[in-house]
Amino acid sequence: RSAVLMGIQSLALDAEGEYRIVAESLGGTNVVLSPTSKTVINVFDIETEMIKDEITGREKTVLNVENKVEDVTQALLTMARGSTRSKEVNELTKQIIAETVSEEYMAAGINSDPSSLYENTTSSENMLGRKKKNMPTIGSWYERLERKAAENQNPDYRFHYSYLLKVMKQYIRKYDGQMAYFDGQSTFDLLDGTLFINLD
Repeated sequence: RSAVLMGIQSLALDAEGEYRIVAESLGGTNVVLSPTSKTVINVFDIETEMIKDEITGREKTVLNVENKVEDVTQALLTMARGSTRSKEVNELTKQIIAETVSEEYMAAGINSDPSSLYENTTSSENMLGRKKKNMPTIGSWYERLERKAAENQNPDYRFHYSYLLKVMKQYIRKYDGQMAYFDGQSTFDLLDGTLFINLD
């Protein structure tokens, strides 16, 4: 969570339900996440950013995949640790997660080129001839993790693959995970301009 200050968007992960009233009083949004809700938040969602070119001073659109890989890796690492703060989750676990996240973006053809977020379409609904690609998901990441675990020959990595496959199953829709609201294409836009978003 962070403070609402000077128009900066803030996000609260509210397991106890204590930020609902804060969101309402700030004109924010409450988003209910539960096994029965239809809301899906995909941690793999990536958007372009505007940055100022250091040489020309002009703004340009960039797609920072490297930073997103690190963000998703940290999110998945936190999910893998859970509330136990397991000591078994270490740099090897993080490396496996990061490599698999990076491979997911590569497989989707998403790279530092902002146009790599889109695919050409001949649909009459889309006048620009482009539509945004479906993003990788925790489900597709997990399937890749399963394949990598089966191919793994390194005994040092064996425990970490096994650990990740066990603890991350709860987030996978295919396995009816109780926290599968993170698996799929997003149904809610975290970047819609709302100043305070409470995930309840």
